[in-house]
Order: sequence, then structure tokens, then C-alpha cells
Amino acid sequence: MKEERMQIFRMLEEGKITAEEADQLMSTLDETKPPVPVSQRQFLRVRVMDGKNTKVNVNIPLQLAKVAMRLIPKRVMEEHPELDIDAIMQEIQQGAEGKIVEVEDGDTQVQIYVE
Repeated sequence: MKEERMQIFRMLEEGKITAEEADQLMSTLDETKPPVPVSQRQFLRVRVMDGKNTKVNVNIPLQLAKVAMRLIPKRVMEEHPELDIDAIMQEIQQGAEGKIVEVEDGDTQVQIYVE
């Protein structure tokens, strides 16, 4: 769990999440089951690109993915109903790997991977 806490601190330090979001993630960590062995850990990678420039490139421990997905702004969810969080999480729980979501809107591209 120490590794996940350090990831949260790095995301906070880099300005990718707010202090409130970091607090929510830390609280969730405290409530989670014992850590999964390193060989079984997976990450949810979210990448947002604007043209050729990467705007966001975040790796989130899969254990925190559902909580992190709730931090997506409501406006974004309304504009992109194809981002069905429950369906995405169900696919992940059933063993989906690789690119699971790709959304393009003009020059902006959002990709979500399980690695």
C-alpha cells in the first residue's frame, strides 16, 4: 500500500489531483483489502492528447480505479456518455487488458488502458 500512497503524493505534487482528491484516495486506501502481490498488480492508464501534445498521462493502481473514475468532472461524463464507468469497471474485473476506451473529439483524444 506504500507504493499506492507514493503514487497519490506524486499526482498531488504534479498538480494532477487536488488535495481533496488526494484525501479521498488516501481514505479509500485505508478501507481497501490487503495489497495484491506485485506480480498481480495492474494499472489503469489514462492518456489525454491534444493533437500531438500529451496533456494527461496518469497511471492509477487498479485498486483505486473506481474511486479515481468518480473524480471525472460531471460535465465530461455528460458530454461523453460512452464513458460508462460501471461498464468499464465490469470489463476490467472480467480481465480486460490493453486499450479499453478510446474517444476522439476533434484533435483531442482520450485513451484508457489496463496494463
